[in-house]
Amino acid sequence: MNKKSKAVGIMMLLLFFSLFLTGCVTEGSFDKAAKLYESGDYKAAEEQFELAIEKDPDNVDLRVGHGFNLAMLGRSREAIDELNPIYESKFLDGFVNESDIDFVCDLGDVLVDLYMEEGEPVNAALISDELIYLAHTADEKEKYRLKSAKVYVNLYKDNIEFEDVYRRALSDIIDLSVYAGNEYVALVNSYRSSGDYKGMLAAADNMIIYMRGRSAHIDNFPSAIGVILDTAEAATYAGSDRTPEDYYDAAQEFITLAGDKGLTYEQKLRYKIVIAERMRQTDVAIRLLGVYLNHCKDDRKAIKEKAFLENRF
Repeated sequence: MNKKSKAVGIMMLLLFFSLFLTGCVTEGSFDKAAKLYESGDYKAAEEQFELAIEKDPDNVDLRVGHGFNLAMLGRSREAIDELNPIYESKFLDGFVNESDIDFVCDLGDVLVDLYMEEGEPVNAALISDELIYLAHTADEKEKYRLKSAKVYVNLYKDNIEFEDVYRRALSDIIDLSVYAGNEYVALVNSYRSSGDYKGMLAAADNMIIYMRGRSAHIDNFPSAIGVILDTAEAATYAGSDRTPEDYYDAAQEFITLAGDKGLTYEQKLRYKIVIAERMRQTDVAIRLLGVYLNHCKDDRKAIKEKAFLENRF
């Protein structure tokens, strides 16, 4: 299983051993497989699972453990083939108590991740929607709503026909996440790509307010500043009360908020040069280009840009 699946692996480990520790599976049926799984020797555990299943092919808990082990081996497709029939049968047979629901939700949670790994977001979306319906606490519903929204963003991010669904999913992530800066950037870009500049400005305004209060958590300053600069351009013909200068000021603010960790010194200079040029502050742009070229003497594009501005100034 790759690094991206580390969290999934931890969940599988916990679920797997909850079966064992609560006595859902007899010790003799998979004691060796359990110990090998716990030690991380998934290849050896696979052999033990197969032996145990040969003796007890109808043991659901054994098959769940086997499916988790397959996933840890990076064999997501085989894991789905093992786990999905169990999920479907449990879902269709009905539930006796909350423990049954919890088991199915945990199993479905893992299946959503496996389907995403296999590049099957449609199947992931179907299960994630079922999990929202099954969840019996507010916290669980929020957890699965967030998971479902992330699946739908992946599913529709490049499909203009489902733009509204894509934006709703982004908005859900923004509402439900502790930090969703990347989703705000994606939402602004979605309005921009469709030519909805009023929507773009509204989303950008919300993004700026949102990120100001979370500047310590921003890990995408270049994307955020780029979006703000694009919004400044859109403000010239969007019929908004906001002016391009409002957004250039916001971009300058974000350059400062970035500090040394968010942007390099050269990146900051380049953004400031762009802002000066767009605001027709040619003298400022020339001065900043001079400072920039002291650090990046071989940047031919910057050399030509400075010469061009000097000839016009």
